[in-house]
Parts: sequence; C-alpha cells; structure tokens
Amino acid sequence: MAYLLTVDGLQTQLDVDKLTLPDLQRMVSGYVEIVRASAERVLIVDEEGRLKDKPLNVHASRLAGQVIVGDVIVFLADEFKRWDDRLGGEEDAL
Repeated sequence: MAYLLTVDGLQTQLDVDKLTLPDLQRMVSGYVEIVRASAERVLIVDEEGRLKDKPLNVHASRLAGQVIVGDVIVFLADEFKRWDDRLGGEEDAL
C-alpha cells in the first residue's frame, strides 16, 4: 500500500497501478529522489527539498532514520519494484 505522507502527518492511500512519474513529481513538488528507508520501505522525496527549505517531515524522518523534508510518498519495497517494472524501469531516470 503506497501512500502520501505529508509534513502534517496526514496519510492518503494511493492507487499504485495508476501512478506515473509526473504524478510522483507533482505530489512531492519537485524532481524525485529515491530514499531506501529500510529493506521494506522506499520513500520518494523532493530531490531539492532542503535547498527549497521545505519543512521537516518528522514521520518520514523516523521511517528513514535520517532527516527528510517535505511531503513524501511511501512505498513498500516490493510494491515499488512492481511499479518501476511496470513503467519500464523509469527509476534509472530518477
């Protein structure tokens, strides 16, 4: 189950089968960066979030064990792999 995790801690479930790379970019308000939070979770964050002085995302930071700013998308690792494979490996372009 992928979900958008906002800096306010709100979670909105996402339909992974309909997500595109432009959708991810829109949700994080920028170019995406992949953060492997653990063996089980992958976070999609704004690559330039710190440069943009986005607010701390406390919940995402706890998941990742590092400072994460801005709204993020949380994927289960296997779900992210299926999403990436469906799009033809767009991860390489991220």
